[in-house]
Amino acid sequence: MAEQSPTRIAEAVSKCSDVYDIMLKIEQRDALESFCGGRDVFAILPTGYGKSMIYTLAPKVMDTLKDCSGSIVLVISPLIALMKIKCRSAAKWNGVRTKEQIVRGKFQVVFSSPEAIMTREWRRLLSSDVYQENLVGIAIDEAHCVYQWGHDFRREYARLKELRSIASKVPILALTATAPPKFRSVIINHLGMTDIQVIEAVLNRPNIFYAVKESNDITQSFRWLIDDIREQSEKTQKSIVYCRSIKSCGTLYRHFLNELGSRAYINNEKCHYRVVRVVFAAVAFGMGVDVADVSLVIHWGAARSFDGFCQESGRAGRKASIQAYSIIYFHGNNISTKSTDTAICNNTVN
Repeated sequence: MAEQSPTRIAEAVSKCSDVYDIMLKIEQRDALESFCGGRDVFAILPTGYGKSMIYTLAPKVMDTLKDCSGSIVLVISPLIALMKIKCRSAAKWNGVRTKEQIVRGKFQVVFSSPEAIMTREWRRLLSSDVYQENLVGIAIDEAHCVYQWGHDFRREYARLKELRSIASKVPILALTATAPPKFRSVIINHLGMTDIQVIEAVLNRPNIFYAVKESNDITQSFRWLIDDIREQSEKTQKSIVYCRSIKSCGTLYRHFLNELGSRAYINNEKCHYRVVRVVFAAVAFGMGVDVADVSLVIHWGAARSFDGFCQESGRAGRKASIQAYSIIYFHGNNISTKSTDTAICNNTVN
């Protein structure tokens, strides 16, 4: 495609946002315009900011610029559950048909995990005529996973720059809510990014109130929330309790069941997900959770890193009009240097 002027790109972005009735924030617009202009983009935007809207609109903008249809953006995502959330409103295809439609380029936003995209089958797909002609960009969702997991837990994250050998002419879009300056170079290197436009919004969430208390007593620490569930039932504020392990999640869940008995569920039945008021979660639930009216986040144990704390506490108060709370219950063992990073231990953030 011939190089487009910034004015032409801006007009295409405005047209698409009007067609789909989307009010883009300044940083969203800047990222989208730079990405569609062929530049690599590193966007550090707070949780709930609408990062996924950038890569969702990108193929529509590119179609407008090319005056055709069929532009494709490949999105690398860390979790299958997260991909499903992003695709919830899409049509539900059966397995065989889904694969056929992807191969034929019938979906404009295609999701893959880092492990899958490194397989021979996916490499062959990206090398096909359909993708060589229509792939307009690659987005790395939750890009902080590149430096957090790429060195050992999920090594394929450290190999994502290999995609440049197959799709050398398309820009890279890295999206995350947390990327400390000292780790940005790691992400940039592992993704093979060049000519980078860095777009960053202020991470401050003034509608979230923070509280810290030293405690290792489950009964005492959660009595107030259990009492609130008894009194308010389905009107209890939506809450997420983050735990440091699956075992700890189970311990808390059983404690709440034992304390609440039949009142743990409405009419003594498990609720539809829209009625659920308290979720016990491990760290993976901190990524991409799209629930606008969570007003309470509790950390049972200090977060393992300041990045993790920002990701998790940011699940509260995604609507600026909602007063939200982030509460940390900690004890000595989980703020040792073996259990969390130095920023948490020393109460410093660089």
